[in-house]
Amino acid sequence: MKLLKQIRTAIFIIVALTAASSAGAETRHILERGETLESVAKKYGITTEQIIALNPDAKSFTYVGMELIIPETATTRSDSAAAASTGTAATPAPVAVSSGNTYSYTATPQTSASQTISQSAPYAPEPERTIFNMNASINYYYAFTGSGGDFKTRSAYGLSIEGASNLTEYFGAGLFFAGNANYGLVDSGGIGFAIGPTAMLAFNSSRTVGLSLPLCVGLAYTDKTYWSFITVPHLTAVFNRVVASLGCSVNVASVTSASLYIGLGYQF
Repeated sequence: MKLLKQIRTAIFIIVALTAASSAGAETRHILERGETLESVAKKYGITTEQIIALNPDAKSFTYVGMELIIPETATTRSDSAAAASTGTAATPAPVAVSSGNTYSYTATPQTSASQTISQSAPYAPEPERTIFNMNASINYYYAFTGSGGDFKTRSAYGLSIEGASNLTEYFGAGLFFAGNANYGLVDSGGIGFAIGPTAMLAFNSSRTVGLSLPLCVGLAYTDKTYWSFITVPHLTAVFNRVVASLGCSVNVASVTSASLYIGLGYQF
C-alpha cells in the first residue's frame, strides 16, 4: 500500500514537471522587413504583451533581423509538429518591398540566415522614334531665285512643327506649321506663316528616313500683306530624338520663288 502511494506521488511529480517544461518552452523568430509585433503575435496566436514580456527591448523599438523569443503555444507546437513530420522547417511567406522599378524578396530558409533576391520589375520601353512622330525644328531658308540682293537679304530663319499618324507601315499623314522671318538680318525685313496637311513616306523598315510633302496656305508680310500657296518638300532623318531636314520651300504667289530649306529639331 505504501509502495503504491509512492508510485502515485512520483507520477504526479513527473506530470507536473512535464507541464511546467511545456508551458515554459519557447521558440525564436527573426523579425523580417514589414513585420510588426502585432503581425508576429497574430502569426503565433499570442498577444504582443506576451512577446514584450520575454523581449523587453521590443517595447521601445524593433528592427529587421531582431531575434524575438516567442512563448510556445498550441499553434507553435502544431506548426513544429507538422514541420517535424515532413522533415522541413516552417518558412514564412516571402515579403516583397518595392523601390522604384526594383522589388526585393526576402525569404527565410531552414537556417536562421536570410537570403535576399533582387529582381528588376518589367518596365515600359521608350516609344519607337520614327519620322511620323511630332517634332519641332529650327529652320534656315536661303532664296536661290530672283536677281540681286546679298546673302543676308536672301536669308531667313524660322520654326516649324510637323507630325503625322502612320496610316500604313511606310505611309502617314499629318499637319505641318511653319513661320519664318529675316528681321535682324536686314534693316527692313519680312515675316511669313504657312500651315497645311503633310504626307510622309518612309524609305526604310525602321522608318527613320523618309520624305515629307507639306501643302500649305501661306500668309506673308513685307511691304504689304499677301496670301500664297507654299509647298515644302524635304527629306527627314531621325537619330534617336534629333531630327534633321533638308529640302526646299516653293512659294507660289504673284511671283513664284524658291528657297533652300534646312532644319534641325527635337522629337517629342
